[in-house]
Amino acid sequence: MKTPRWTKRYRFVFSALTLIVWAAAPAVKAAEADWLSKDEVAALIAKLPPSPEPGSTRDLADLELEIYMQEHRTHDRSAQAVVDSGYSTALAVKDIDPRITPDRNPAFFRFFARLHREANLVDGEAKDVWKRPRPFEGHPDVVHPLFTAKGYSYPSGHATMALCDAVILNQLFPSKSALILTNAKRIAQSRVIAGVHYESDVDEGEGLGMDIAGDLLNKPQFLAELSDLKTEVQAQEPPSGKQNR
Repeated sequence: MKTPRWTKRYRFVFSALTLIVWAAAPAVKAAEADWLSKDEVAALIAKLPPSPEPGSTRDLADLELEIYMQEHRTHDRSAQAVVDSGYSTALAVKDIDPRITPDRNPAFFRFFARLHREANLVDGEAKDVWKRPRPFEGHPDVVHPLFTAKGYSYPSGHATMALCDAVILNQLFPSKSALILTNAKRIAQSRVIAGVHYESDVDEGEGLGMDIAGDLLNKPQFLAELSDLKTEVQAQEPPSGKQNR
């Protein structure tokens, strides 16, 4: 089986990208233009390999794994997949720093809402290119999802968003790198367990999310806003040697 693209790059993303020097440009208001241009969106989509052809070796392997995961999913893991289906910034950060909330950190949540719109834009356009039916639509006789989902299957939007977020969250919380990646991978894999995505949808969604984050981390405007966010996050940390009670 093909090695997922994320396994070839995540070590680089979670180590080398932490060495990026924060840009000194002034912060840009969220109401201004999106970070990625139309040409950059098109280039990201062009990096994706074609969706597996129906009946191809990869397509059949996807279906075989989908059925296996369905037959072996536990009650607890199924419940987690349902929770993960409602992916949000709050879900992404609750284990990283529970003090970060929409009330206390509105700028943080506005920033990630914008990031999600960016990732969804790229993923949505990619889905429209390949138009792959979801597993429960293509094989309703053998795939029984925990819930249904709208739109096409390839690539996975949840995987794209979770891994894109993970790369950016690692810039803000480098000491939580392992936890951030573990959570993002769980959220992405929940889509296969739930029966709403194939494994290849998730593999390429993860790679796409990391590509999006990589492009954004090369943009001075994005880095300036991220630098401001990092300052806000660090301001919440307790003084050295003191602990929250």
